[in-house]
Amino acid sequence: MVDLSLLGCGGGMPMPNRFLSSTIINYKGRKILIDCGEGTQVSMRIIGSGFKSIDLICITHGHGDHIVGLPGLLSTIGNSGRTEPITIIGPEGIGNIINGLRVIAPYLPYDINIIENPKTPLNIMEEVVVSTLELEHSSPCLGYSFYFKRKPKFIFLGD
Repeated sequence: MVDLSLLGCGGGMPMPNRFLSSTIINYKGRKILIDCGEGTQVSMRIIGSGFKSIDLICITHGHGDHIVGLPGLLSTIGNSGRTEPITIIGPEGIGNIINGLRVIAPYLPYDINIIENPKTPLNIMEEVVVSTLELEHSSPCLGYSFYFKRKPKFIFLGD
């Protein structure tokens, strides 16, 4: 089953009980995070999603309300004992933004693989294909499509 949770959808400033842009997809116990605005960790704790099993982080664009929560989240994931690499996908220039944010989270026990503006679909997790689409915004911006290769389940209601 694919579970999708909106972690935050607030504007440019977090409010009590309304966090900034972030969504998490849980599929077979592994997670994909889309954006990481301020308050992402708080809302992840509220829904009990856990941090250690995030394999992919997709950043739509580099505005603060979509990415400022990243350094703290990366540190928390490191403190959870994770050692496997994490992949971060984002628009052109996302590598510079992430490296700038990592000034406050320089030591992580895992590697980060950054992919800027991929032009072809990516098989990130065995059964998940991620495609991107460049979008118009005030900064470079990507939209994401997730295809889950899975067999359909049918409930037979016959005799």
